[in-house]
Amino acid sequence: MASARQRGKRWTGLYRDATGKQKSAGTYDTEREAVKAAEYQEAVANPPETVEVHSGTRRGKLTVAGFGPVAIEGAKLEATSRETYGHLLKHVIRELGDTVLADLTPTQVRAFARKLEAGKMSSSTAYHVFCVLRLIVVTALQDGLVEKDVTAGISVQRKGAKEKVIATPTQAKAIQAAIDAHYALLAETLFATGMRYGELMALRVSDIRDKVTGGVCRGMVIKVSRSIAEINGQPVERGYGKTAHATREIPVEKSLASRLAAQGLRNKDGYVFLNTHSRYIRRSNFSRIWGRACKAAGVPGMTPHGARHSVASWLANDASVPLVAVQAMLGHSSLAQTSAYVHHIDGDGDDPRLAALARIAA
Repeated sequence: MASARQRGKRWTGLYRDATGKQKSAGTYDTEREAVKAAEYQEAVANPPETVEVHSGTRRGKLTVAGFGPVAIEGAKLEATSRETYGHLLKHVIRELGDTVLADLTPTQVRAFARKLEAGKMSSSTAYHVFCVLRLIVVTALQDGLVEKDVTAGISVQRKGAKEKVIATPTQAKAIQAAIDAHYALLAETLFATGMRYGELMALRVSDIRDKVTGGVCRGMVIKVSRSIAEINGQPVERGYGKTAHATREIPVEKSLASRLAAQGLRNKDGYVFLNTHSRYIRRSNFSRIWGRACKAAGVPGMTPHGARHSVASWLANDASVPLVAVQAMLGHSSLAQTSAYVHHIDGDGDDPRLAALARIAA
């Protein structure tokens, strides 16, 4: 749904494209102008044919269009994933919506997969659209609506993903120096903890505490037990992390802990990180701020999540740090998942930050 957000004295129009990705329609002098521009761009990005009506039943039997929303609603998905699947479902319905579930054949599924690969959408989006179809079919099989999984053995090939950009500790310092001053502490914390963006947005003063063992203070930790997700463009706080393993304590140096606590005490509701208007920092807005800093620091193409990969790589490349310690710090459910975050890094072996992180993780 089109909306507008105030930025200083001007307004930015916001809309979502056919894949559910939020985009800007430009900046205007008034809220009304911004909303009108966003509504126009949303209409262009979501033409009528993508939302045409398909029958939920044919000859008294459920069609793909009729069962698709039911399958997504009943699936065990995070709210953000459920929202995304809902947007992607329209691509499945456009091609196969009127097909009776029980009549769907591997030939039709294979043709759909090849059409997705040949289309204009990114290979990643095409892959996830096919995942939606597979979810529908597998759920229908579980519910006894079809006799076999007609998607079995069929897939959409994902083209080579961009190589992950990893920063060295020296480059991390350069990014922190280049970023807008208001967000410098956020950038520093990303590289010091490897926390997810949603976890950092949910960080409050009460989460920064002493680690006491046997009645003795063993340093400072950040308790990660909440996160914020953006659902329908709005921040929603969750009382849990991405997974059960996401709840964890991350040791941090006392100086960083003190600065985080001091900033949180000055902010609304004790949140450590807010924007210049004392509001939630939207991921898309921070990504632009971060991108400018990375470009200025000579590390173009690096994402905020790349900081998490960087931390994992710094630690895993240190022989004194067990991989299980890296797993615990990142809140991963398996070592295999942590291994996917480990990349080769060049130089910076004598950087004091790397040594400090190694001591903390170990």
